[in-house]
Amino acid sequence: MDDETPEMEAITSEMREVMRAWIADPDNAALKQRYKRLQAAYQRAFLELKQSGQEPPGGEEAVHQAY
Repeated sequence: MDDETPEMEAITSEMREVMRAWIADPDNAALKQRYKRLQAAYQRAFLELKQSGQEPPGGEEAVHQAY
C-alpha cells in the first residue's frame, strides 16, 4: 500500500498468509495467536509512524485518496 512503511508492508503480507492458513484451519490456536501478534506489531508500527510526524510513504495523497 502507498501509506505503509516497508516494515508495515512485510507485516501485512505475513498477516495475509497466516489468515489464509487460519481460514483453512480455524481451530488452530497457534495460527490465531500468530495472527494476533502480527496485528499488534502492525498497530505498533502504525502508531510509531503517526507519532513520528513523518509524512506517510506515498505522500499525503496516499492517506486521502478517493475511492
